Amino acid sequence: MFKSIGSVLGNGGVRKADGAILAIQIRQITKKIISETLRDFGLEVLSQINVKTYRNGKVVITAPNVILAEMHMRENELIDGINKSLGHKVIYGLRFRVST
Repeated sequence: MFKSIGSVLGNGGVRKADGAILAIQIRQITKKIISETLRDFGLEVLSQINVKTYRNGKVVITAPNVILAEMHMRENELIDGINKSLGHKVIYGLRFRVST
């Protein structure tokens, strides 16, 4: 009987939840790629790495300073792995923050 505004406007009605779901998927894939790339460090070190947020093509990652140095050196490898897992270029950069 009633039509949604999205169908009337013809844009398909992009919901805010779609962005949240994408952000969760990106966080999970990023954690997986980091674990695969830095598997030499062991589980104790990998457990200290946290993928915090995704916004505007950038992922924020927190970890101890020594690990961040290694991740910074492998930044392009991590970005390529994440985008390959997603199937298209979504991630343009990583931001690293020292965890306390």
